[in-house]
Amino acid sequence: MRRGTMIFAFSMALYMGHRFDLLRLPELGCSPVSRFSPGARLLVDRRPQEWRSDDCVFVASADGAVHLVFLGSKNEDGHFWTQTDMPDCPGVDAEQLGWVNPDDLMGRVIMAIGR
Repeated sequence: MRRGTMIFAFSMALYMGHRFDLLRLPELGCSPVSRFSPGARLLVDRRPQEWRSDDCVFVASADGAVHLVFLGSKNEDGHFWTQTDMPDCPGVDAEQLGWVNPDDLMGRVIMAIGR
């Protein structure tokens, strides 16, 4: 019984480490998404079952920089338009990203964990 429990616990730890990340936003500056303040720790699901409009996600731009945005509308091809809601905070321009393929999304923010 104990061996089975240990194997199960180890398997779950591997699964959790493979699927989720804990990321921290930079403390200096601002957040391009009003839901999260600078310095917030974010639990990120790297492999969500589906992507939905209004999900807060990480996406990489063509220059390789990673940006925090939320998903706006979805077109007939299943691509998303991205948005930010803090005009005073420099973030990626939706025009720069264009319609984003769900395969290019890096993870969905599940929740903020303190600061």
